[in-house]
Amino acid sequence: QTCALPILSGIFDQMIADHPDVTWQATLETNRGCPYACTFCDWGSLTYNKVKKFELQRVFDELEWMARHNFDWISITDANFGMFPERDGLIADKIIECQERYGSPRTFSVAWAKNQKKEVIDIVKKLLDARGFNQGLTLSVQSLDLDVLENIRRKNMEMNKLNEVFELCDQRNIPAYTELILGLPGETLESWKRNFYALYDLNQHTGITVFQAQLLENAEMNLLQKKLFKITSQPVTDYFAGSYSVEHIEESIDVITGTKDMPTPIMLDAQIFAWFQTTFHINGFATLVARFINKHLGISYDGYYADLFDYAMTHPWLDKEAEEARQYFSNWMTTGKINHPKIGVEIHGWNIIHRTSMNMHQENCVDDLYDFLESFLLRYNLPEDLLRSLMKLQRNYYIKYDDRHQYPMKLEIDYNIWDYLSFNQPLKQIPTTYLLDFPEDKTMSLNRFLELFYFARRRNFGKATVERTGARDVQVAKRGQGAAKAQGSFSVKKKLSCLAIQ
Repeated sequence: QTCALPILSGIFDQMIADHPDVTWQATLETNRGCPYACTFCDWGSLTYNKVKKFELQRVFDELEWMARHNFDWISITDANFGMFPERDGLIADKIIECQERYGSPRTFSVAWAKNQKKEVIDIVKKLLDARGFNQGLTLSVQSLDLDVLENIRRKNMEMNKLNEVFELCDQRNIPAYTELILGLPGETLESWKRNFYALYDLNQHTGITVFQAQLLENAEMNLLQKKLFKITSQPVTDYFAGSYSVEHIEESIDVITGTKDMPTPIMLDAQIFAWFQTTFHINGFATLVARFINKHLGISYDGYYADLFDYAMTHPWLDKEAEEARQYFSNWMTTGKINHPKIGVEIHGWNIIHRTSMNMHQENCVDDLYDFLESFLLRYNLPEDLLRSLMKLQRNYYIKYDDRHQYPMKLEIDYNIWDYLSFNQPLKQIPTTYLLDFPEDKTMSLNRFLELFYFARRRNFGKATVERTGARDVQVAKRGQGAAKAQGSFSVKKKLSCLAIQ
């Protein structure tokens, strides 16, 4: 007897018909299994060297069904999309076809193959150039330290390939979403910091998410490496959104709280470092400034952010935020719960790193912090008009909740700073006009705005799209109509936006 496939059997059709106001999402496997044996993961340990490919026509039919039923987001849950370049290229073609024909899925996500070949980069380029592609790319590295990678039996994409993809994404203004794992065997505070700075040097500025390493039941890290690396752990009960729900049985996840190379007090320092980088760089508050100082003056990200952190701790509000963040991280690692008050929305283990970005808007102190940042930048002796142009672009690139209705806007500055940063054009003192927009619902509540710092991190939430006007002499990468629809009515020509949809 043949067992009907759930999606194609028709059993969901009536449910969808009965709930026309619901926006649907789906997970879809095109294959099952993982050929790798990363020690922090039990996926490969259960299916090592066993990858089963589902029948290709079935995958096409399921994608077609989801698109016809207007699914908003499809998560391709293969362990290594792109591992079979020819086959996965056909699946990418089918997704593009569905987006063009039905306008669905509005977005999708994939976890790309760990050790990607040139053919995989070709799939990436194909998606970036597609008319309907409007989301970021997931390029997880977990760590960039070679000793750590050896300890966890991990091999990342080659650096030059990572740089190529990040640069393509930057020029097409599609954030590449990268994951780092804190607490891996052999990671030190110094190597942890280098992970961020190396990613910045590779043109990854928009989407870095920090996961706390976990001890999974059948993973080698739990079975064999725990004693070798003196790993300590804590069961935590608020790792994911909705963890505090009283409707379900409370469950916990064992997260790593220390290793011989990063004892718990040092791990707290690493968490505060990640909090600071998320606040100032990844969430966009001072990203353009850091990139400009690095490129124009040749100052390393390491040196720049070390100085900025010391300076930031002289600001009473930022110093208070740092101390409170440290206390909540400590709560999490010693009791298993953060016990953090709401900032409009629930704060749980995974989004505590965004608390200061949220508080900036909740407590209406964005402008004050920009004045403080500008006072810090005086040490670099930039020409007054150049500093003014840089801060004007930075202030408007970062969306302030109270100013969201001002977008779209025309921003006039005295230098071609965006072209210089994103397209390697020579820096010129020339009157330049950029069109900036906030490609979100401008009527959203403050609570919704704050919530999206966490839930919309993959689509680069909180930063403006940027388009250069009259840029005939500027090399501009094209984006598709799907992106244009997501961004509003701006022309796709000469697009220099920063949009990706989760």
